[in-house]
Amino acid sequence: MTTTKISFAYSALYFPIKFNVCLLGFGNFSPTRILCSFKSYNNAAFFWYFVSVMDPLINSPVKHWCEFEFISKTVKNPNIHIKGNYSYYSAYWDQGFERCVVRYLHDKPSTVEKPIDQLYIGNFVCFGAECVIMMGGNQLHRPDWISSFPFDTRSFLPAGDTVIADGCWIGSRAMIMQGVRLGEGAVVATGAVVTQDVPPYAVVGGIPAKVIKYRFSESDIEKLLSLKLYDLDEKQILKMREELQKDDINSLVAFLK
Repeated sequence: MTTTKISFAYSALYFPIKFNVCLLGFGNFSPTRILCSFKSYNNAAFFWYFVSVMDPLINSPVKHWCEFEFISKTVKNPNIHIKGNYSYYSAYWDQGFERCVVRYLHDKPSTVEKPIDQLYIGNFVCFGAECVIMMGGNQLHRPDWISSFPFDTRSFLPAGDTVIADGCWIGSRAMIMQGVRLGEGAVVATGAVVTQDVPPYAVVGGIPAKVIKYRFSESDIEKLLSLKLYDLDEKQILKMREELQKDDINSLVAFLK
């Protein structure tokens, strides 16, 4: 069995790498002998040590942090509905959007007898690394009952469909709770927990998330929504990307006339 030695300032630690790999849930892997020395208990260095060893085992759909997982090409769950081809997830650090971002969503089709909350995702949505979309209704927990323990399925309550509209940007490690609707162009700050609907072109942050500001004036937001920008053909949207990469909404309106 391959053994790794990690030397600290005041202690030495020997352990089989197989044991630690299995403990971390990465499967059975036995690399060549590795020797790492640290001068102090440096958590960051310890983390990067493991990443360097385990990286081939992560099985990410992308191979570099600057690459994207275009989710329309990878998602198979019939209860996830994706509009268009350009919504992406920064998946380098885990095993992909469907497995790591979407939580507690059954992969069998919804029926009248067993309804399942649906997830709807618009086009040109950006999902930051390690964000989470909670599904599965109340997950059998009833805080209004004496015990919130899920003794049986009678405690299940649906939360309603979750909708993330076109052009949203979800920051890294943000969490979208069940049944929430994000309007077109909404931005969710890193680490925010979204528990209620977010208006179009709003920027929200915090726990629970609250509106910090709006990206544009009320009149400009009305103009943008009236354009139905993301209902245009994708090729047309890509051709007008120069107009989209500035804040002159009147110029965009004139371009589309």
